[in-house]
Amino acid sequence: MRPQTHQCRRGARRLSSRERRQAIVEAVKRVFAEKGFEGTTTRELAQAAKVSEGLLFKHFPSKKSLYAAAVGAYAEDPIWLEWMWKNI
Repeated sequence: MRPQTHQCRRGARRLSSRERRQAIVEAVKRVFAEKGFEGTTTRELAQAAKVSEGLLFKHFPSKKSLYAAAVGAYAEDPIWLEWMWKNI
């Protein structure tokens, strides 16, 4: 099945919901890594992802759910997995 995409007014392709969610996770990983869960605000996360806080909460019902998605993304990264196996 092909991902659903939409054209914006300027001709750029809009991201599907799944692609947007993935882009948000990728954008916030560094913020969480640098500041930790408690030291990070949802405003900072939204700014890092270049979305509004409302859109952030549309895709993730809480900061905790976004954090879990970011940690999960690290866990699936081949470089991270290699490092873990070497350092365990």
